[in-house]
Amino acid sequence: MMENIKPVPLGRKIREYRIKAIIPRFQRGDVISIITIRSFKKISNIFVLLIFFITFVEIIKIMTLKEQIQKDFISSMKNKDEITKSTLSGLKAKITEAEKVNGTELSDADVLKVINKGIKQREESIRLFIDGGRPELAVKESEEMLVLKNYLPAQMTNEEIETAVREIIVGLPVMTNSNALSGRTMGEFNKKYQGKADSKIVSEIIKKVVG
Repeated sequence: MMENIKPVPLGRKIREYRIKAIIPRFQRGDVISIITIRSFKKISNIFVLLIFFITFVEIIKIMTLKEQIQKDFISSMKNKDEITKSTLSGLKAKITEAEKVNGTELSDADVLKVINKGIKQREESIRLFIDGGRPELAVKESEEMLVLKNYLPAQMTNEEIETAVREIIVGLPVMTNSNALSGRTMGEFNKKYQGKADSKIVSEIIKKVVG
């Protein structure tokens, strides 16, 4: 019987020994530890990417018009630019006043309305000061008006205004009363192109188109 038992080759014994020596290293707890470490690394990577994304968004985030005004106001104080500082201080007060009336923070479109109102007021003041023989006051109003105009979007050309007016009229119900049509057209234009064109120029072009 003993003669039928074949001796185990030395190479096989060595491999079996190595396997037995390795197996204890990978007990259940060790496997869980490895999985935990890998999971932690993945979570860490995700967290780093999330922080990077948030930082990137903050960098590219476009400031609101109100934020830009506040930033420029602070710069004007640092640079001792009295005209810009006083103009923006008054503008900020008007924005705050409008927000109290509305009960909510103004959007960029609403801020543009406040700015346009300030520009119109100064245009009227300039005319009155020139007629009253006070050119020095007219100059001050002109300087303030230029500060406000810096926040207006790129202005439309007369051709662009006329094209926009014609498109608006085509989309309106048929009206036989030219004054009613002009008023409705102006209202729609202001909604769509707030701050992008001088109201006087728009009014003149509407009159020309309506006839």
